[in-house]
Amino acid sequence: MRLGDFDSAGPGLARRTKRSAVVDSAPEKWDVARCVTPGLGAFCQPGWRIDGTDMYTLNLEYFFFLGAELQVLERLRPDPPALQQTVQDLAYTAVGLQNFIDSQLISSELPKSKHEAEPLLKVIAETLAMWSTHEAEDWKNRLALVGETYKVFRSVLASELRDLSTLAASANALGYSSKTLLSRPEEILPPSARGVMPKSAFDDFARALECLVWEQWTAAGFHVLRATETVMIVYLENLGGTIPDEITWAKLIAKIGATRKAPPRMCSRLDHLRDHDRNELFHPGRFLDEDECHEVFDSAKNALAAMLRDLRDRSYAPPDRQDKPEP
Repeated sequence: MRLGDFDSAGPGLARRTKRSAVVDSAPEKWDVARCVTPGLGAFCQPGWRIDGTDMYTLNLEYFFFLGAELQVLERLRPDPPALQQTVQDLAYTAVGLQNFIDSQLISSELPKSKHEAEPLLKVIAETLAMWSTHEAEDWKNRLALVGETYKVFRSVLASELRDLSTLAASANALGYSSKTLLSRPEEILPPSARGVMPKSAFDDFARALECLVWEQWTAAGFHVLRATETVMIVYLENLGGTIPDEITWAKLIAKIGATRKAPPRMCSRLDHLRDHDRNELFHPGRFLDEDECHEVFDSAKNALAAMLRDLRDRSYAPPDRQDKPEP
């Protein structure tokens, strides 16, 4: 049963906005969209999948407010003076549970909790429906059923949360937050170089940033250099050059120079990256430490930005990217 399977609530059911609660004295249809909890209304998603990965960004504030909403189920009171507030609390909790059940993260990472949340939402929904039609007389037993169903859900949720692999990544030495590095990788590039990178290069660039977050220095260097090589090939084609049969950085750079269309210092910039970073990194047994990784990344990023800006000026648009460069 979903929250919207019943649409009426009795006298006194509150409609709560983000900052206030207004209690209506007369019966009316219950509009689920208006019944928003102070916390979960503003932060209704427990997390978001990071594009191109199997990881999620957790919204810890969501779980804080979810706990606060669920806590009211531990102190439900059936006596007449408190009953109206009890029903109002149940309505707020039902909205939070519906968001919980609908979440992709919950389905993926907390499937048992989602399974137990469904009967809890069902018994709350039935209780609210009984309140609106005045069918329930024995509220003590009815609310006891809600409480027992909640205890099962709480136990399963606590167990799954203990087993959930949760990692925290602090701000990176590049000066960007981990959320930016993982969710918005192209913001690392200058605005004039965004939206031009071919998808295969973009995937490597995003993976390099992911490796930076998790302090996999050598892997980060490898991926950003591979992204650079992919852009070099596209850049050479766009300049009208021919791709060598055997692709090496030396041959690609020579071909780019031979077109005489690249901006000044482009080839020297790529040559420096090849001599000091690319060739050294690809030696067997060579590993990067943090400082070396950031040096490689910065050099590669600057070379990428220079090629991408020139591609943009030449009206290049990657055929495999849905987003196009801004004018």
